[in-house]
Amino acid sequence: MNKEETAVDVFPSFPTPIIIREIPDFHKVKTDFVQDVYKYDEENVNGAPENIFNLLEFQKYFPLIYNEIETSLSPIMDNLDLITPSRIVRSDISIIKPNHHIEPRACSGHDITGILVVDCPFKFSGDFVFLSQHHNHFFHKLLNKNMKDMYFSDNVRIPPADGRLIIFPSTLIYYGETNKTDMNKIIISFDIKL
Repeated sequence: MNKEETAVDVFPSFPTPIIIREIPDFHKVKTDFVQDVYKYDEENVNGAPENIFNLLEFQKYFPLIYNEIETSLSPIMDNLDLITPSRIVRSDISIIKPNHHIEPRACSGHDITGILVVDCPFKFSGDFVFLSQHHNHFFHKLLNKNMKDMYFSDNVRIPPADGRLIIFPSTLIYYGETNKTDMNKIIISFDIKL
């Protein structure tokens, strides 16, 4: 599968772009990535969340993710020079335990949000659900000038998978369904400020 084939615009009839990419060869780094996540989690039980891409143990994964961010946004952004590593203003790890979920959230203070699925044991570990909305002013202003009057009226569901990267405007409200497996699901979320 080449890079061009991995970009999918979810429900293309909807104007708000929710872009899915499968990071090529993610399986080659997954084991080390998961080990680093658990090591970091054990050492920072009571610590404040950090921008993990600034940490030495996670910097080695950043180029892999960053290349996919650029490729994902190239069809919908005129000026890719805005997307630089320094524009990533927050990144953190979430370990979703069995019978837990991700509370609804949006990051309206930022512009673009991403979710990377690092470890997803089974398909029943909980879809990501993006809530319907009739207007997305950030999107209309910056990302899609030709579809200003369109909206989507149904929720969008995206199943998790190892190495899956989901990128979307930060104004979208989303949540993660309950992890109905007996294993943890690991994700990294991040925000980009343009």
